[in-house]
Amino acid sequence: MEDNRPPNGRFARTQRNVGRKSCEYVNLDAIVIHMEPIQSSTEEIRQAVAAELRAARARVRMTRPKLVELSGVSKSAIERLENGDRDMDIPQLVALTTALRTDPTKFMQLVFEHLREEKTDT
Repeated sequence: MEDNRPPNGRFARTQRNVGRKSCEYVNLDAIVIHMEPIQSSTEEIRQAVAAELRAARARVRMTRPKLVELSGVSKSAIERLENGDRDMDIPQLVALTTALRTDPTKFMQLVFEHLREEKTDT
C-alpha cells in the first residue's frame, strides 16, 4: 500500500488525486514571499486574487471548464474566486497554480502587485 503521508515539515495536500490514488504535497516552508507590508481590506485582497486568477488563465489561454478539469477545484468555486466573492485557501492556490503552469509564489507576488497598483491609483 502506498504511503500518502507528507514528509517532515509543513506541507499542504493538493486537491488533485484525492482518495486512494497518490496525493501531491507542497512544502509550505519553501514558499517564501518577501515584500513590504500592504494594508488592504479583505475585499481588496479578494479583488486582487480575482484579477490575477483571470489574468493567469488568460495568459495560458485556458477556459474555465479546462481549469476545473485540471485543478480539481469546482466550477462554482472558480467562478466565485474569479468574481472576488470568496477567499482562496492554500490547497486551492496550489491546485489552481499547478493547473495554470505557474508557481504559487509568483502568483502571490502578482497579487501583491495588483494591491500595490490599487494603493497608488487612489
